[in-house]
Amino acid sequence: MTTIRYQCLNCGDRFEHEEADKPRCPGCMRRTNIEPLGEKTEGSEERAWIKPAIVVGLIAAVVAGYLLWRKQATPTVTGEAPVAVLEESELRGYLRAAGADGSLAAMMTAGDAVTALSTSASGSSSEDKARALVAAIRERAQASAFVRWSMTEPRDTAMKSADEVARALQEDDGRARLYPLEIAALVTAALRERAVPAMVAEVWEFEGDRAPPDPSGKLGYFAVAVYPQEVGQGDPVILDPYLGRSTSPTPDGHRILSDAQVVSAAYSINALHQLVHENDPSKALEQVDKARRLDPRSPYMRSVRGAIMIVAGGLDEGMQELEAAAQIRPDPARRNNTAGLFMAMGNMDSAAREVSAALEAAPDFAAAHATLGAIYAAQREYELARTQLSEAERLDPGLSMLPLLWAEYHARNGDLDQAAERASQAVERQPYSWKTRVGAAQIYRAASRYDDMRRQARAAIELVPESQREALRGQLIEVLGDTVFEDPDEDLDAVDEDDDELDDFGEEDDAVAAGGDFQLGGGGDFQLGGGGGDDEGGLLGGDSLGGGGAAGGDGPALMLGDPGNFNLGGGGGGGLQLNLNE
Repeated sequence: MTTIRYQCLNCGDRFEHEEADKPRCPGCMRRTNIEPLGEKTEGSEERAWIKPAIVVGLIAAVVAGYLLWRKQATPTVTGEAPVAVLEESELRGYLRAAGADGSLAAMMTAGDAVTALSTSASGSSSEDKARALVAAIRERAQASAFVRWSMTEPRDTAMKSADEVARALQEDDGRARLYPLEIAALVTAALRERAVPAMVAEVWEFEGDRAPPDPSGKLGYFAVAVYPQEVGQGDPVILDPYLGRSTSPTPDGHRILSDAQVVSAAYSINALHQLVHENDPSKALEQVDKARRLDPRSPYMRSVRGAIMIVAGGLDEGMQELEAAAQIRPDPARRNNTAGLFMAMGNMDSAAREVSAALEAAPDFAAAHATLGAIYAAQREYELARTQLSEAERLDPGLSMLPLLWAEYHARNGDLDQAAERASQAVERQPYSWKTRVGAAQIYRAASRYDDMRRQARAAIELVPESQREALRGQLIEVLGDTVFEDPDEDLDAVDEDDDELDDFGEEDDAVAAGGDFQLGGGGDFQLGGGGGDDEGGLLGGDSLGGGGAAGGDGPALMLGDPGNFNLGGGGGGGLQLNLNE
């Protein structure tokens, strides 16, 4: 029999009664003013929990929303970011306070790929988990998911987030060119997912190393610091997931970074990318200034900022930044950069002194051997130059500066076919570099390969910013002749031989073979490397590219091969500022 629920309007009681009988209120015993509420269906007692559950669910949703808002909201912070594990919202607070907030704040945020990778961090202790995860990263390196590269210049893409790096590691034979900072940030993010107190560490000297971990002095080298309990308590274990070194950093060869300093390093690398691959000094300066506000005593950031200022025409300020970087950390990488600066200014004695000190501390430093080879070539010590260039190539065959330095060497020694071959290698290695294209065009003209000369000149024009193209076009016409921008397929067997504008190449192209006035490394009249001479018809000086200011006349000049990663432009004048770090 069906049971009906009723409410007595006399006393307010609610009760149940069988449908066949006239209901009586059990409270006041009246039969009048009784209203039915509805039929009671089977299982109604079981569903009595629904309303309370809805209420609880709503409360839970409100609490979760508040917690999410609190996590994403940017808190108000003061002072420098602590060396501690920060939530993304906390990190953004410190970045915003420094005027440096942006997408890089999420570079260590764990997405799905990072979370999946974190399962490799197995073990009972924090160190065990960290070593297991580093071993998994090294397995991905063995599968060529990422590869070691020279790292004397930035790659052609901007910084990647931890999740982007984790996805790249999933591809066998992907051969990704990743930065040590990206790998260190990924491992740190994954370990934090496993409640491991991990931080990123910058390392500039490992025990027993014979070469600096960051040969550029601008990109930095980074590892992972793992604490036994809490960050800052006890001595951390520092692991190298990028190359898997078993040795530890020297006591004075590393520092633990705050999360804000990690973002600073990323801004610095992106600034170098903007300068080299986007040819945009203004954007590069904007990025590196964010890095400076977050980590003002970072030597790699100061090196990058110095390079940008030089390209932008602030020669004095750029030199001050480079000097500051060397004072903060006078290690082999920064000594080699200082040597390159001295070379560009024509001070070969000081350049030799700096690079010798770099090699004394790091005898297997390939870039420093290349720099010393360039110095010897500028001083016409050709056998010594060959020895140093050969050693650089043995230590690092992929070194970006080597092909043009070899081209210079072979041109000086009369082997123009070999010089042209090396120039072709230089273009293949650095197709994005207008400066490399200009250097190759010089070599091709000396080798009477006029079609190739014209192609490289045209490519160089396309690679520089539009506002600087006319300045470069005029200089290339002055240096390579009036026909340099004609169609490459024209017959140019007799091109420019009687062109008075090309006297600075020497009497004939065979002046190169005789070691004449065609100077790619310094000395003589036509200078691509500085180091004496009047430079009146060279690539710098007078009204040439980057002319005016301190760079005119005997000032800094373009170095073919750029051993110290410095091509110094002039100060002011609105001329084309020579690029660098390519």
